[in-house]
Amino acid sequence: MFEYHPTGSGAYEATLLRHHLLRAMYSSAAANLFGTTADYPVRVKRKTWVLNSTVTCAATPLRAGSPVVCSASLQDYDISPVGPPTGQLSWTVAQPPSPGGGTFGPPCNITALVPACGVSVTPAQSGNYSFRISYTPDVGDLYHSPGGLRDGPIPLLVGDATTTSVPVCVPNTVLANTNATCSFDVTNTTGFTAPLGGVTLSFTPNNIVANPLCTTAGNITHCTLTYNAPTPVGPVTATVSFHDPSGSYGDSDSGPAVPVLQVT
Repeated sequence: MFEYHPTGSGAYEATLLRHHLLRAMYSSAAANLFGTTADYPVRVKRKTWVLNSTVTCAATPLRAGSPVVCSASLQDYDISPVGPPTGQLSWTVAQPPSPGGGTFGPPCNITALVPACGVSVTPAQSGNYSFRISYTPDVGDLYHSPGGLRDGPIPLLVGDATTTSVPVCVPNTVLANTNATCSFDVTNTTGFTAPLGGVTLSFTPNNIVANPLCTTAGNITHCTLTYNAPTPVGPVTATVSFHDPSGSYGDSDSGPAVPVLQVT
């Protein structure tokens, strides 16, 4: 028994790759036994990698429960390539260390004209994920072997998704120079921890007395603020947005500005 570790796949010849010729030789020390030689042709396919540096996702960090298309491309790492690899790329979760599973769209197709393709990726929960990408050559690709990520699984942060509610002001009709208390919630819709980050308030006209005071309970961050217009301004519209710079929680907003208060 022996092992053979080729350094290349062999030159292109006709419609196939030229065989590697392995020669086994036997010689006997016994005078009554003859030596023999046998040649064994072996066809070695070209090694194909998925390039880690080419992996991109339409949005990062990924969001738990939200599909995102992620793409990658291939490279034939053998010497004197005979042509680009063709086949399919598929994604899987590397467990461990990924905190949960995920669902994936169907494998995407790599062709001679399309060297990169995308697959829909939907992580099940938040955390630090690792993904594997596998390459399966077309049945008609006689030159390239199956492959995977050249530098190991791809690490991607997956954050929880959030929603931000429309502010509710109490009372919703006040006299000028009178305080109204307005509140809103930022809710973690895919996890169990309260979202941490920053909120941006847009009240028109802007007569917010101070920055909002926020408290957390369960998966909700609850914020309150005081609004006080010195003169009658009529309807007051508002919208709120949430952003976590760390990426652990997804951005969200309360939607277009809507009337939340009347100052008479």
